[in-house]
Amino acid sequence: MKIIFVFVMISSIFMLSGFSAEVTNGFTKGMLEERNNVYKISDTKVLIKSNNQLKLVDLVQGEIIKDLKIKQIILDVHSVFKPNKIIVLTQTGLNKIQKHVFNENGVEISSFEYALTVPKDVKVKWVAPNNAVNERLIVQQGNLFTLYQESSKIPLVKFDAKLMDPNYEYVNVDDWEYENYPYLVIKYSGQRIMAEDYFVRIINLYTKKISTINNFDTDYDFMIKDQNKLLISTYWDYSQVYPANAPHPISTDKQTFFSLYKLNSGEKVVDYSSLFNEVLNQTSGWDTQVVEDYVFVQDLGNNLWSLYQSNGTEIALKQTGLNSGSKFLGYNAANHMGYFLGIEEGFVLPKIISLQIK
Repeated sequence: MKIIFVFVMISSIFMLSGFSAEVTNGFTKGMLEERNNVYKISDTKVLIKSNNQLKLVDLVQGEIIKDLKIKQIILDVHSVFKPNKIIVLTQTGLNKIQKHVFNENGVEISSFEYALTVPKDVKVKWVAPNNAVNERLIVQQGNLFTLYQESSKIPLVKFDAKLMDPNYEYVNVDDWEYENYPYLVIKYSGQRIMAEDYFVRIINLYTKKISTINNFDTDYDFMIKDQNKLLISTYWDYSQVYPANAPHPISTDKQTFFSLYKLNSGEKVVDYSSLFNEVLNQTSGWDTQVVEDYVFVQDLGNNLWSLYQSNGTEIALKQTGLNSGSKFLGYNAANHMGYFLGIEEGFVLPKIISLQIK
């Protein structure tokens, strides 16, 4: 009788949803919560960054196939193609910057330590070689941005991003993007009484011309595309609490969920908007995610989702099959398959979800 009782207890434990998922696939809720942490490696593989860890995922098999062993602080991650490689910048305990190069199977094939020494509180991005220009590093410390050649401690360009605006008590650099000279894109936060405004400035580091994009009343991400365009994607949860005088979207208005701007002029060239209804007493709003050349947007109120190319071309509209909070991992145009990380009904932890797009 004791043997039967123990067997039943063990069987019951393994039948609990979430336990079997946790011990089999290695995916975590933290992967869903972090933004902009998915990097396309190939049509069948992506890299997911979470909690200073890098996991190589096979989308077809639906599993983590490699844990990239990074024991230092990760500063930046890039994927490059033809041949497919993963570039990871790290900071050593002696404040040196190292570049680690992995092949598409997650095997480290080379490493390099730059001459530059940086303090702990900096952000560093790797700049890929372009035409006759070798790779570079761009470093942000506070309001100061500095561009360096690969093997030099001598700055090529310096830019002070400090901004004084009488409308705000403080203006801080919140985030930034740089892909190739001369355009630096900075997201600023302006603090006023019981509220905070965000706006973007596109800076030409050569001519010092500046274009400003403002009037944001939502949360948003941004990235440089094709070295000459800026893609801005928005997201919002209507249930979040905010001060009465803070900017926020009106649920009865159409909301722009992604747009494209020319870097050289700040002109908007693509603008997609939709109505996302507010549903009381439940999660509602929308989420927009971008992976490589594809833009995914989901209505959090009804879970319907759509997919676009980053140039604005529609791929699929108002699709089903995903719960809210799912993460877009990629789209394979050859077989019209979309890949996601999500939590299905009855489960606790996420898994890979493959959906055929018709």
